[in-house]
Amino acid sequence: MEVSKDEKEKLRNFLEEYLKLKGINTKRLFRCFSRNHEDKNPSMSYFSPAKICKCFGCGKTYNIFQLVGEEYNITNYSEQIIKVRELFNNRSLIKDANESFYSKKNMLIALDNKGENESTRKDYSSEKIKNYANYIKECEKNLKYTNYLEKRGIPISVQKKYHIGFDPKFKNGEWQAIIIPTDYCSFTARNTNTSEDRLRKVGKAAIFNYWELNIEENKDKPFFIVEGEIDALSIITTGQKAIALGSISNSNLLLDNLKTDCPSNKFFLMLDNDSSGKKATENLYTKLKEININVEKLSSSLERIYSKFKDPNEFLMKEPENFKKFITEIYNGEEKVKKSPIRKKIKSREDKLNYL
Repeated sequence: MEVSKDEKEKLRNFLEEYLKLKGINTKRLFRCFSRNHEDKNPSMSYFSPAKICKCFGCGKTYNIFQLVGEEYNITNYSEQIIKVRELFNNRSLIKDANESFYSKKNMLIALDNKGENESTRKDYSSEKIKNYANYIKECEKNLKYTNYLEKRGIPISVQKKYHIGFDPKFKNGEWQAIIIPTDYCSFTARNTNTSEDRLRKVGKAAIFNYWELNIEENKDKPFFIVEGEIDALSIITTGQKAIALGSISNSNLLLDNLKTDCPSNKFFLMLDNDSSGKKATENLYTKLKEININVEKLSSSLERIYSKFKDPNEFLMKEPENFKKFITEIYNGEEKVKKSPIRKKIKSREDKLNYL
């Protein structure tokens, strides 16, 4: 079926209205639509920039086509488009969320289009899952007061794209912190004043930038898997895609998400160069292979180059041009790396240091 780019975009933008017509308040958390997630505490949110709704409990993400596919049990993408087009042109066919999703999971919720007013409607939001959207927006306004990430090689354009912010009075005024959102319900605070007590994870555990995997145009693009959010931003600076665990302890969360979503993307593992990072790399590689994820580790020759640096951001800061070439060459494949200028340059340096 031929579908123009403009029509596909129009249908994609229909998601928020579609949710509202189902009685969903897109300004707050709502119950997950996945039939496999009981979701006793509302943990799904509508994310306007990507035109998706994402569950911060089970990790499930839906665009309009995937959500309609879930509702009507349609797995074929072309058939999903046809059904979304039908609903777009005949809004009276749209069932409320209780009928289409929640009643099938033996639950009912108060819907926004059922006549309740704001004073009587039950608040289903959970104190355990706080929405930090307003806080993140306020921190974005303060970004101009720090050049911390710029000094680490992350341009302001990338910072703005990923809604990075700055809180000069974080932790009751003790920290001047960079605020890196991992979703609307969590963020990482990075203390800019010290290298010791430097990180705080606030909110629900989440994989930084995981939502980009669910954008249609990214479905076949390779992604790097790194440890820290700043490492992911470092790779994104080169023009490639990356997601960050945020912590090695989130490895199982990533595995669960990928097992559920079954993306066709290729992944490159590039965790930190310490003992825990190397151990996590081996563990993740084995488990990702077990669930049929297309994943690669750095080859031994590439690992020798990377081993000089603690993590991707240190590589970027110390050798920015070589870092970009290195990432691009991994992306393009090992056979192109062998004859590359960076390989010859670093091989010569390694010869002098008796590395090889």
